[in-house]
Amino acid sequence: LSRLLLLPLPNRVLHRMSLFSGVVDPWYVLTAAPLFGLPAGILATGHPKRALVALLAGAACALSILALLHLFQTLCLIGLKDRRRAELLALGVILIVSLGGMLPAVFGPDATERAIEGLEIQGASGPGWWLNLPGELYVRALETSQHGSGRALALVTAQALLATALVSASRRAYGILLRTP
Repeated sequence: LSRLLLLPLPNRVLHRMSLFSGVVDPWYVLTAAPLFGLPAGILATGHPKRALVALLAGAACALSILALLHLFQTLCLIGLKDRRRAELLALGVILIVSLGGMLPAVFGPDATERAIEGLEIQGASGPGWWLNLPGELYVRALETSQHGSGRALALVTAQALLATALVSASRRAYGILLRTP
């Protein structure tokens, strides 16, 4: 990172380079590939409007995931710059991982069922913010695209706004990372 700062590039260009370098991450490729493959399958079945909704929602979801990955990576780099912070961060991660096994008991086994053209999908029940996660917005946009595109486009717009907010948060965190010694 310190070598890149020597180049005569604006910070926003460095952020974009860092953000979009995550596209070649194998786990991201495995996550994003179905988001772009599903619209092709829907289009092959003869539903172009639903395919467009799936493509737009998939692109927004993929950008949200990419921004979340970059934000998490940047926050970890900020946290690991100081040794004491790094030790506290390691302790926090150990505690979170060990307590994370209890999350299924907290949310409970009462899953709600959703149907997409006869295909049963088990949806997680949880607090209201749970429904605003990128994956949930994507699934809800696909579900509502069966009945009409108005609500589906509103969900795609919400997904795009979420992606924009995550990219903005990632850019701010990256700016903090560039300023810290």
